[in-house]
Amino acid sequence: MNSKKVILTPLILIIFFLGLVFSIFIYLFIADTENKSNQIKFSNLLERELLSIEKELKLNVNVLSSLKSYHKTISIPTRSSFNVFAKSLIKDKKSIQAVSWVPLVNEENREEFEKSRTKDLGFKIYIKEKTNAGKIIRAKSKNEYFPVDFLVPLIGNKEAVGFDLSSNKTRFDTLNLARQTNKMLATGRIKLVQEKGNRFAFLVLMPVFNDITSSLEGFYTGVFRIEPLIKNALKNTYTDSSMLNIRLIDTTNNVSKVLYTNSDTNFVSKKSINVNILGRTWTLESEPAEKFINTNSSYLSNILFFLCLFITFLISYILIIKNKDNHLSAKKLEELLFMFDKKVIASRTNKKGIITYATKAFCDISGYSKEELLGQNHRIIKHPDTDEKVYKQLWETISKGEIYTGEIKNKKKDGSFYYVNITIFPEKNHKQEIAGYFAIREDITAKKEVEAFNNTLSLKVEQEVLENIKKDKLLLQQSKLAAMGEMIGAIAHQWRQPLNTLAIKLQFIVDDYEDGLVNKKYLELHSAESMSLVNFMSKTIDDFRNFFSIDKIKSTFDIKTKILETTNILSSQLSNYKIKTEIIGDSFIFHGHASEFQQVILNIVNNAKDVLVEQKTEAGIININIKSDDEYGYIIISDNAGGIKDSVYERIFEPYFTTKEQGKGTGLGLYMSKMIIEDNMQGSLTAKNNENGAEFMIKFNIKNEK
Repeated sequence: MNSKKVILTPLILIIFFLGLVFSIFIYLFIADTENKSNQIKFSNLLERELLSIEKELKLNVNVLSSLKSYHKTISIPTRSSFNVFAKSLIKDKKSIQAVSWVPLVNEENREEFEKSRTKDLGFKIYIKEKTNAGKIIRAKSKNEYFPVDFLVPLIGNKEAVGFDLSSNKTRFDTLNLARQTNKMLATGRIKLVQEKGNRFAFLVLMPVFNDITSSLEGFYTGVFRIEPLIKNALKNTYTDSSMLNIRLIDTTNNVSKVLYTNSDTNFVSKKSINVNILGRTWTLESEPAEKFINTNSSYLSNILFFLCLFITFLISYILIIKNKDNHLSAKKLEELLFMFDKKVIASRTNKKGIITYATKAFCDISGYSKEELLGQNHRIIKHPDTDEKVYKQLWETISKGEIYTGEIKNKKKDGSFYYVNITIFPEKNHKQEIAGYFAIREDITAKKEVEAFNNTLSLKVEQEVLENIKKDKLLLQQSKLAAMGEMIGAIAHQWRQPLNTLAIKLQFIVDDYEDGLVNKKYLELHSAESMSLVNFMSKTIDDFRNFFSIDKIKSTFDIKTKILETTNILSSQLSNYKIKTEIIGDSFIFHGHASEFQQVILNIVNNAKDVLVEQKTEAGIININIKSDDEYGYIIISDNAGGIKDSVYERIFEPYFTTKEQGKGTGLGLYMSKMIIEDNMQGSLTAKNNENGAEFMIKFNIKNEK
């Protein structure tokens, strides 16, 4: 009995010690995992907020790009046209304080500028500047001025009209840099005197050069309020913005100026990201807010630690009881050691790192046999990818007699690798000197692979989404261009007859004059007939312009009217091939994009025309039947060209699929038509064959239109 006590006592101590170490290991591992997870969540949330801020900023400053494009289109903008266009741009953008046109005015043109603007606005306008004392005075004479001219909104900002932006050195430097680089640039922060408290904004300058002379005409400028811009950006991140304390700082030229913060306290930044914004450097600093910490806190590590301790004490207690009762057999002890040897990846080395003990589990994962491991230095499983700093820290820790815990990449005998979470305990002799080291490992290879996959998953998904968006935009543009080619061809046919008629009439005037047939009645009849031809050609152009108008905003339109506008443009082509078009049924109204609907009608009618011509169908006819009930509206377009072949029926709505000869079709018409009807207009587009030919049906929900 005593001999068994002597044998079992070390076993109990080992089990208790291993249980204690395992409990600590579990606690440290879970706590470390949770901390890393929270760090990743924190970093991802911060980067998401920064991306939202950049996106919101681009959406706002694009107003100036639109103004520049507008300027290039009309060459010489007027105050009234600028006011209308600028108001439409900034209507829903609360972060835009004002936009303005700032022309370049030379000294010799100064007096003319002041007189014309005074007459235009109805109050005295002169080019002015601000003194160091803050007083507004008439600007001193110099070669060039950059006075504020057109300004929206004018109410509340009248004093700014005529103010020379180049009178301030900082703005002058920014103006010059924008002029030299031909790039849109921003100034540093400016305080908004119209608002209470510390509310800041920044000024953005967009240079405009003459396309012919390449000389500077002036700048389009915008004053952007920082606080509503940031708040609106964070509102669109689909996360709770109170999860992080953030501080946005302008750190250009190593001079820090706070632009915005959502915290009342001067917190210590845990992470900062620099970003270049319109020639300036902005830094977004952040720390997890109390709400983030509370939301992501967990007691799992503590629970598992105490659970493992409880199990360790329970096992130790059972072994002690069994030891006292002499019920623990040598066989069970061997089984326990066998399971430890089989399941636990463990090894022991001397002070120099020579392996003196290794479990079977260690041999299995490394690929070496015990004979190959024993007597070898532990460097036999060292992987070259593991940083030398890791090993340096490891040896520094255990050499001090402390426990080391960390993740290490090891190399197998066959050259492959595996990851372990390792805990190393220094072993001491009776003199408390380090005699060797005992290491326990956990295989975390699968966990690392999952982490690597998760780190790239969101990026891959985002890239695929962006590629699909680009593809859809390209397909829509290609389809629109193809439709435009069809329409131009239709207009050419539509104009040929009236142009020939006009030419003949003009030739006959001379002959009739020489024959003495020209009188007042002759001229009135001749003029009326010519004007009828001109009006017909003008209507064709109006229909073409309506068809390709950019209607980004949905509007309510009459279905039959839009169908007639489209078929009228094609009437000459259809008549040329002796194809008759019949439009029957009562119309209904619909709310959507009219030009996109016309594009669909054009695609289907053109396809029907091409098939009728290809099949050489006599008495070709295209029927368009419009009907509706209390809930749905229908447009049914059919022809008598024989129908769609069974071999291609299932593929007619696929992109780039066409049955036409090479060079005569893009394969995008029906694909884009289906996408327009079903994705953009929430309807349906289907096709089938009837007894005479193909039949396409467009179906709209009009329940809410009435």
